[in-house]
Amino acid sequence: YGTVYKAYLPSEPFEVAVKVIDMPKTIHDPCTLGDIFSEVTIMDEMRCEPRVCHLVDYGVSSGSYYIATSWYRMSLKAWRSAQPPDSLQANMRVYLSIATKLIDAVCRLDDRRVVHFDLKCDNVLLLPLSPHTTSEEMLRQPPGAVAPNFDVFLADFGESMVYATGEDGYTTRNRGTEYIKSPEMLTVANASSKERSTYDRRKKVGANKATDVWALGCLIYELLTGEFLFFDDDWIRFFIRVTSDSMGDDIMAPERLAPLRAVEGGEHVVEFLLWVFVRDPVRRPTIQDVAKRWDVVRMLVANGAPDSEAPEDAAACVSAPDLAASMVMRDSDRAGIAMLAREDFSATESEEARCGWNAVHLSDRLLVGAEPNAVRQVDGREVDSLRRAGVTSVVDCSRLGGGVVASEK
Repeated sequence: YGTVYKAYLPSEPFEVAVKVIDMPKTIHDPCTLGDIFSEVTIMDEMRCEPRVCHLVDYGVSSGSYYIATSWYRMSLKAWRSAQPPDSLQANMRVYLSIATKLIDAVCRLDDRRVVHFDLKCDNVLLLPLSPHTTSEEMLRQPPGAVAPNFDVFLADFGESMVYATGEDGYTTRNRGTEYIKSPEMLTVANASSKERSTYDRRKKVGANKATDVWALGCLIYELLTGEFLFFDDDWIRFFIRVTSDSMGDDIMAPERLAPLRAVEGGEHVVEFLLWVFVRDPVRRPTIQDVAKRWDVVRMLVANGAPDSEAPEDAAACVSAPDLAASMVMRDSDRAGIAMLAREDFSATESEEARCGWNAVHLSDRLLVGAEPNAVRQVDGREVDSLRRAGVTSVVDCSRLGGGVVASEK
């Protein structure tokens, strides 16, 4: 809902996107105030989260509401649509790296008790890691790249909800895009009906955060193939396939899995998706389980090792050059000490424009940035040594090979 405009603020070194939503003019027009309030509340709460579209301002003007956010280069949908049809094998590591960022983003939502309900490539925005990177360079990743030259940001929280406790985190309202809805969301309209033979007033009904795990699986498939996993011209057949096992044990049509199985390492991704798509939300894996298992999938695909050869502690063994700081943040036991992960600076375009050097962020003694000698500023203040910045131990991932666990230096 609404119209999006691109604007430039003369007082600031960055562009913004302004979404304008008309107020209802008659009693017959839909009232979007509730959705707008929820969207602004969530974005304001997550203003400092690096994987969420940044809220700049919001308010009311004559006859309309408006929400101003940072301007992003393109959506993940537009980026994926611009890739060659046969790019899955050549860009597999890039796609897996993007999926890791998406999983981390959903983990951050879960930490803040936010359920998105509409995770799809259209609702993921991209921003280059360097302001000097052109849109064409974003669309055409360097040959042999193992990670994209851009970061991902979740957007469009109009269908989302925020909750205080687990008991409050259920909805009986139909939310999201049809072909990425979980079984419980597709049947949510009937969930609270007391006329059902299986009605139990003691059981909490509706869709909760487990829906985002289902949608995340759909999002990863859409990223890899450019298509909706469960799309079907016959809506009844789609509904039956997702909500019941009357069509057999194959929850995913074999023809949908064929493109994944045709590439090297794709079978590991197929097994991951089969593990994610559990119809019963109680038995479905949590987002934390998904994050840990995805680390193993990336390692297996990168190394080409069969499942039987996977190390016992595979979740802790990842390719060191791909060891993202976000991975360490969400599993502090794995880090144990402050880490300097070698990756492109995590500053936004506006921060880079203001600083003119690598801007990094220090959080819980975890330093994320470039090489040690490239660090110039931490949390807005200049530093001349890592120790003065509060970092007492550093893991340097830049010199480690793939498939090994980073050790203290």
